[in-house]
Amino acid sequence: MYDMLFRNVNIADGSGAAAVRGSVAVKDGIISICSSDESAQRVIDGDGLYLSPGFIDCHSHGDKVYGKDYGLLCKTAQGITTEVCGQCGSTLFPVDEEKPDLGSCTSFSRFIEYAEGLPHTANYLQLVGHSALRKYAMGYDERPASAAELEKMKVFLADAMDHGALGMSSGLIYSPSCYAEKEEIVELLKVVAPYDGLYTTHMRNEASGLVESVRESIDSAAEAGVRLNISHHKVCGKDNWGKSAETLRLIEEAGSRLKDVWYDFYPYLASCTSLNVCLPKAALNRGLDAMREDLKNPDIRRAYAEELISMDGRFSQCGGGKGIFIAMADELPQAVGRTLSDYADSVGKTDCEALFDILQYCKAPLAMYFTMGDEDLARIASSPRAVVGSDGLVYSRCGMTHPRGYNAFPQALDYMWRQKGLMTMEQAIAKMTSVTAAHLGLKTKGLIRPGFDADLLLFDADTIAPGGSYTDPTGLPKGIEMVVNGGVVVYENGALTGAAPGRFIANPRK
Repeated sequence: MYDMLFRNVNIADGSGAAAVRGSVAVKDGIISICSSDESAQRVIDGDGLYLSPGFIDCHSHGDKVYGKDYGLLCKTAQGITTEVCGQCGSTLFPVDEEKPDLGSCTSFSRFIEYAEGLPHTANYLQLVGHSALRKYAMGYDERPASAAELEKMKVFLADAMDHGALGMSSGLIYSPSCYAEKEEIVELLKVVAPYDGLYTTHMRNEASGLVESVRESIDSAAEAGVRLNISHHKVCGKDNWGKSAETLRLIEEAGSRLKDVWYDFYPYLASCTSLNVCLPKAALNRGLDAMREDLKNPDIRRAYAEELISMDGRFSQCGGGKGIFIAMADELPQAVGRTLSDYADSVGKTDCEALFDILQYCKAPLAMYFTMGDEDLARIASSPRAVVGSDGLVYSRCGMTHPRGYNAFPQALDYMWRQKGLMTMEQAIAKMTSVTAAHLGLKTKGLIRPGFDADLLLFDADTIAPGGSYTDPTGLPKGIEMVVNGGVVVYENGALTGAAPGRFIANPRK
């Protein structure tokens, strides 16, 4: 007898082929294809519903909220059963003094031990963050690493790779990762290479320097001999729209130089990250506390304001404060849910002054940046090297954030299939399942095949859609009936079941 039987479902098997009507059984967490009259402990009559593999989130910040109820819900409610964490150079290890609950996570294995003690509804792979390595070895110093400091980073990274890390991520727009030259990145990636590891990068520039940053990413991976995943590929700033044609050409050409190269994207025209990225990078070279102290100085504020207006940064890419939407500012709640310009007007200040106020008084302000064009997004989504990543930063069940945190995958399906007609529903599903699994080396995930893991998603193709928006970002997706991970139902009837079968997946290519 089987554990579960999905009877009379439309099977979108993850390959991109047209769905076929049939039945799928599960035994001991493994998929079987069977007839509809087989017996099972639980039979689900899926007449009219679709069954696909669970989605694989290629770009997750879920490690920031491991074990939190909203951290589980935001992923599982949108059909994600596996996620790749530790992105953009930021990880909670080596030791982060602001996270005392982590104990003494002075090694990758200690962090995984901590993580495995928490409930997970999705499986997870884990990268090592370059910014975290730099802080561990040399703090926020704006300079090249010394030989001793680089060696300290290498030793930690090698130990992490020995214990199953997938590879290294960089956040070359963020402090202190942004202070590293390409040579430092390559030297660290050479540690990753013997493990057939992955380099995933938030590039140095996604606006006027976009093309050059793609070249740097490709060259770094080629010199070190690693696989490359370009994070949340996008084109920022109206003056740069159209450059995706060139970046995609470069990425395709790189396929002959690299072991593998791909990129992830999210299907929205606004990005989301810390508000401090608006500042000149030198403003952060002594850490966040020093930055807040500096903003008390009117002369420093005036200098920063002049630079913000002239430099190619998030502020200018958004056309000023009218394109910056404040998503989180706990200490100044009156700013949340408004554009920076709207908030500035309400307090009788310039956009720059309002920005500096928020950065000075708020510990972790978050903003959405409306910088992208739809033509680039459609082109980026259509490439065969594109997969989907949520890039979600979720810190509560009902607070403001980017809607991608709860809705990236239903939104991607809706965008690629319904809104734009870029591909069939089944082809869109393949980008979120088998294509991602193949790039990551997950040999038993991403397809509905006999012997594959029973990571499954039951949904209504007529109603599946995002349930959140920019002004109501935490609304749950529509049309998702059930999510199964490893043969265990983790989401049903619009809620988590309480089961937590998710586990750490060590580098499958090691």
